[in-house]
Amino acid sequence: LIRDMGGLSVVAHPGHSKNPEIIEKLSEQGLGGVEAYHPVHKAWQKQSYEKWAQERNLLVTGGSDFHGDKMKGHGALGSMKIPEAFSKKFLERMGL
Repeated sequence: LIRDMGGLSVVAHPGHSKNPEIIEKLSEQGLGGVEAYHPVHKAWQKQSYEKWAQERNLLVTGGSDFHGDKMKGHGALGSMKIPEAFSKKFLERMGL
């Protein structure tokens, strides 16, 4: 449905997943990307999710997980940077 509406479905912060197998199932159902860059992901997790996404031709995304000033433990708005190559691929895939 997301794809049909011109959107891109992305698994957010997969490092929090209690059921990592579901991410593989979602990739088989048309998942568009994986949020590898997240404030709680360790360096090895970022690398692992990057590799996993690239092997499946999925986009690599990232975010600060900002939910407002009152939420503690998340990054500040715009604080999570991702490599420019991933940003370019995202924009290309979205036709921008």
